[in-house]
Amino acid sequence: MNMSSRSQQAILDRFSAEKPIYEKFGEFVLEKVIDAIRELKENPELFFEIPPRFRVKEEGALIEKALYREKGYKNPYEDITDKVGVRFVVLFTDRMKIVDDIIEKIPGLKCSKDRDFLKEQKESPLVFSYQSDHYVVHPEEEIEFNGVHIPKNFYCEIQVRSLTQHAYAQITHDIFYKPAIINDDPEMRRQVARCMAIMEITDEKFNEFIKYNEKMEEEMSSMLKYLQGQYSAKLGLQARVDLRFDKTMLWDLDKDNKIPIDSIHAFYNSVEGEKTIKILASCLRKTGLEIYKHVSALFVAYLLMKGPKEKNILIKNWGFDRQLLEDVSSDFGESIDGFQQC
Repeated sequence: MNMSSRSQQAILDRFSAEKPIYEKFGEFVLEKVIDAIRELKENPELFFEIPPRFRVKEEGALIEKALYREKGYKNPYEDITDKVGVRFVVLFTDRMKIVDDIIEKIPGLKCSKDRDFLKEQKESPLVFSYQSDHYVVHPEEEIEFNGVHIPKNFYCEIQVRSLTQHAYAQITHDIFYKPAIINDDPEMRRQVARCMAIMEITDEKFNEFIKYNEKMEEEMSSMLKYLQGQYSAKLGLQARVDLRFDKTMLWDLDKDNKIPIDSIHAFYNSVEGEKTIKILASCLRKTGLEIYKHVSALFVAYLLMKGPKEKNILIKNWGFDRQLLEDVSSDFGESIDGFQQC
């Protein structure tokens, strides 16, 4: 048996003996991150776009990396830090930071960030290639997990990616692992870079949309909470809150998000507002319209009774059955004729 064969067999024998420990280390890391996500009141099944899992390196891949990939390892077996790896894939890059923060704070683990895609973007702004956050972790002291002792010198690599980054990595995996192809074809390198640029722009735009949507949701929730309190205070009743119906109503009627709570508050503390509340109370007693029982009824009544500008907003943005709007207007003694219609 030559030196290369002996080295290969020694690596395989050691890896075979240590493989169960690496499996437990991967399980440990996975469990800690998922538990932390739950502590943030997030559902891991929804938070992660692909179910997270750990994987132990295949023997063939280990030997290739240790002995044949010209990595320049002084100690080929010890220097490989991804004998076990865990991957977390989230929808957009903004969510990556949540996972990053969790990884960096896992108790009992020493952590180094070996790849930071944001840092790489800043350092090479004209390069569009593989993106991912990579961490290498190992126990600060020996860890006991589910009956297995994990030594200090055992390492685990963690990858954190957005869905678009993951798609790029999966699609180009064979290209990057077959350098003869990509190095001999500059056009292929260009096409790959263009794909990454498009993915980066897509991710950025979706992040902007998500932030805008979250802002709107926050403002809408504040409005619903305020209206619910006013409904109870002014009518002495508990308003019905149907998030689908009431949020849709508010979203449709205030598309531009320009109606402040202060304006509604001032109206319902005015003479006209008191009159509006009396009409609404009467409608609750006399008619069978379901809308009057909902928290959004206060918002509809405000737009209808506040003035011509607000009434025009109501009619213009009304997204429900037209007959319902006419019935509500009639109950309040208001005409909607002559105003802009959808």
